[in-house]
Amino acid sequence: MSLSSPARAKSRPGLRGAEAAAFRQAVALLEEARRGGHAARAAAILTTGLLWDAVLLASADPASALPPPLRRELASLARNVLKEVNGPAPDLDFLITVNGQVLSGLAVWH
Repeated sequence: MSLSSPARAKSRPGLRGAEAAAFRQAVALLEEARRGGHAARAAAILTTGLLWDAVLLASADPASALPPPLRRELASLARNVLKEVNGPAPDLDFLITVNGQVLSGLAVWH
């Protein structure tokens, strides 16, 4: 996950597309988890946690092309998502909303 700037993203459309695909997959798994059983829920929560771990790590990278204030906001969002994912009963609607909003933002940059 690069968390690169919009200008840099346009020069690397494959990377931005991969980031969007990761969020799209997380949303799809979370939506399936709402309809499915324990295994679907576990897969969705695991995938979402791994995705947001990557966001947190990327936002901490000083080589990121994103401005520091945006990186701080992304890190804060990642910590909140991870807190939800690691809680006793993760709110799937919250996770779908957050991942969907990030996906929408990536689409604007794509």
